[in-house]
Amino acid sequence: MNSIPEKSVNEFRSYTRIQRLKMKPDKCSFCKGKLVKGKTEFTVKLEKEVLTIKDVSAYICEECGEAYYTPDVSEKIDEIMKKFHESTLLVHPVAAGELSLGEVAA
Repeated sequence: MNSIPEKSVNEFRSYTRIQRLKMKPDKCSFCKGKLVKGKTEFTVKLEKEVLTIKDVSAYICEECGEAYYTPDVSEKIDEIMKKFHESTLLVHPVAAGELSLGEVAA
């Protein structure tokens, strides 16, 4: 597994800290939609590695789908990211494809 730059890990941590500021949000900060408690997937791409964490508890906007995490969930994501960065996390391989928008024929 490729090494993940510390800058990327730190950017992720800064993002999750911002998301932690609201303990029980009621409106989406982007579209002002209603937030409901639910489960979501957390996906992050760091260099050529992609990690998806399934069944993550979050407050999810009914309008735009933005997810807000509690401090406990955010800390668990931080721990998983650290293990992923250190290559000490056993993950299940999944098939994936990637292309840029410019590669798609009109």
